[in-house]
Amino acid sequence: MFLFIAVAAVSRTAVADPAPPAAPTLGIGIGYDFTSDTAISPPNAASVRLVVSPRLAFEGGLRLETRTEKFGNPAGESIERFGHFGLNARALFRVARRGETDLHLVGVAGFAHDRAHADYPGTDPSSKSTAYSLGYGVEVQRWIGRRIAISLSAETTVLTSWRATQDGQGGIFSGETSQLSLAWNPQVRLQLHLYF
Repeated sequence: MFLFIAVAAVSRTAVADPAPPAAPTLGIGIGYDFTSDTAISPPNAASVRLVVSPRLAFEGGLRLETRTEKFGNPAGESIERFGHFGLNARALFRVARRGETDLHLVGVAGFAHDRAHADYPGTDPSSKSTAYSLGYGVEVQRWIGRRIAISLSAETTVLTSWRATQDGQGGIFSGETSQLSLAWNPQVRLQLHLYF
């Protein structure tokens, strides 16, 4: 929520001509990766963006997320814990500019590690998975100040290599798979960048 308040405050104090700084320049970003299980809480994504030319930028991103759920049943209390760690590298190509708004095509390479652990009465199963991915997307970036921009992107995965291990009452199971998909199933990201 405070991200939106900050955007509104900056917009009111923006300079009359919010032309972007000349390349090369470095931007520090913070914001949200929206997924089906993400609540609107503190920002869960951070990034560093290097603009190397007026039409090309590279970005490294980090996503951290943890969640704990507790619930009771006649056998006792159960606790489930989830954790996510993700890294991604993005290449952004500016294909259009109108006023203070830029349109980017985005290429994405990602790494993600997920862990889950449960404390159930009489058992404590756990699982972990690792995934590597390649994808693409689009981003709209709006300059709201001389060195401040807000961006909204939608990205989808084309190729995924995934490996998982599960430890439960029946023993340890593991598996791996690769998937190629041309379906448009985007993940939406909202970020605020400060450029230096």
